[in-house]
Formats: sequence, structure tokens, C-alpha cells
Amino acid sequence: MPRTSGERGVAVSLILARLLLIAIIIVPSLPTARSLKVYISVDMEGISGTTSEADVGVEPDPDYDLFRRIMTDEVNAVIEGALKAGATDIVVEEHHGARGFRNILLDRLRPEARLIRGWPRPRGGVTGLDSRFAAAMFIGYHAREGTPRAVLSHTFLAGEVADVRINGRSVGEGEFNAIVAGAWGVPVVLVSGDDVVVEQMRAFLGDVEGVVVKRALSRTAAVIIPPEVTIARLRAAAERALHRLRAFTPVRMKTPYRVEFAFKPKADERIAQIVRKHPEISQPAPRTLARTCQNVNELIDFYMTALGIGLESPPVLKR
Repeated sequence: MPRTSGERGVAVSLILARLLLIAIIIVPSLPTARSLKVYISVDMEGISGTTSEADVGVEPDPDYDLFRRIMTDEVNAVIEGALKAGATDIVVEEHHGARGFRNILLDRLRPEARLIRGWPRPRGGVTGLDSRFAAAMFIGYHAREGTPRAVLSHTFLAGEVADVRINGRSVGEGEFNAIVAGAWGVPVVLVSGDDVVVEQMRAFLGDVEGVVVKRALSRTAAVIIPPEVTIARLRAAAERALHRLRAFTPVRMKTPYRVEFAFKPKADERIAQIVRKHPEISQPAPRTLARTCQNVNELIDFYMTALGIGLESPPVLKR
């Protein structure tokens, strides 16, 4: 018996519903082109060629401008790779403290990216990062304070910070920023720097894309991979990372966070002032500040208070 028009309509609706269900199951849960927003944090100690504090602007040196150019070119390579993979909104965060966080050469920076530059900032070195980003990339990073052999290793303020621990685990700037990103559901997909920091971050993040730009020999020596080579590798790695975005998982550290900042002797006076002013912060050991942070906003607040980098603070070198 032939179907009535009503029966045919019901059948078509059922078929369309099944096709929609299949599409939902099969189509990868990647962000659409409209929402592929990428956060690129760039430091300077881990770019190709830098091996001394003079190279990164802490001391006067004619080579500093050369390394600013290499820094900018490495960032541009990452931007180009991200654009090729479909990114349409890119934010670059200057993470290096020399010259008041003003190191990237603006006249060389790719125009597709927006740049967070200068100091102070409302959220320090994670300003601008939030849950709207699909991925984070850490370029030119360095290993944490006290890491053997790592080039220019330190954690936040080299002259002051001895260690940072979250839930009993020592973390450097890369791990700290990855924890913040993870709390907002953002995975870190690419890290570059010397071989030590890439290995350190992979131990923390898992199978992250990593680009080694130099092989560390000591804190102030390395076997340098030429910038022409590292730039090509960075471009390819950024594109590759976004193409396999579903393979990465945001860091989800258990809350509340038990956070400790251990300092070197020169920070004694500031530690005493912080404890007097902030009852939520304790001093469980000499030169150590501690706080139990219920969420990522409290974590950021403690980080800024412990380091003295609030909006009222003057520009400081990250050492």
C-alpha cells in the first residue's frame, strides 16, 4: 500500500534525525574556525642563541637587539603555523621582564596577532588567558630554578625565588602557567626552549609538541641550533599541534591548591610585610609563604601577592 504524505513526512524526519545523530558522533569535537583562539606566551631565555643575561637584556649588550629580532621571528613562525592550521584569533603575551616586558619588535610582528605588552598587568604573566582559548603555546621558555644544566634557569624572580610548590610538587613558570590554563580548560599544545625545559614540560604535560632550539651544556652555555632551522621547526610544530588538538588534555590539578613560595635571603623584608598584611597567607618555615587556594583566581592572587607584582607595583625585571 502506498504511503500517505503524512507517513512519508514522518519517515523523512526519522532519517534526518538518524543522520544528525551520526554526524554528532562522527564529527570530531574540534573548535570551529570561528572559535580557534590561540594564546602564545613568549619568554626570551629559551629562544635560539641566548646563553647569558646580557643576551636577554638584563645587562647592557649590543647583541640584545639581535636576540629581540630572533625572538620576534620565532613568535612569527608560531603565528604562521597557527594561521595555517585555521586559527583566526591569536593573542601573544610578552613574558620576558627586561625593559618592562617590552622586547618583541612591533614593526616585525605579524599583524594577525594582538600583543600584550608592558607592565604592570591585572593578572601578571597570565593576563589575557581564559576559557575562550582553544590552545596555549609557550615559546622561548626556560627550566625552573635549580634545574641542573638548564640555560638561564629560574622561577619568576631569579634573585629571590628558590622554589614554588603546588600540592607538594615543584613547578616552574611553564608548569604554573599550564595549571592556570588547565583550570580554564585550555591545553598547552606546544613548548619551545632548550632540551632541558622541553623534557621537563613533557614530563608534566605528556605528549606535548616540543621544539628544542638549543642543547644545554650549563646555565650559560649551549649548542645552538641556527634560527633558520628552529623557525621552520616552530612553524611546523604549531600547525601540527592545532591539527591534533584533540590529542591534548588540559592540566587538571586537584583543588584546593596548597601553594608555597620559598624565597632566597634578599626577600626577608617583603615576606614579613606580606604576612602582616594578609591573614590568609601563612609562614610555615623561614623564607616561605603558604596559602590554601580554593580556585584558580585565588591561585593567581597569591602568586601576584607573593611576588609583589600587583597593579600598584612598578615595572620589574623577571630576575
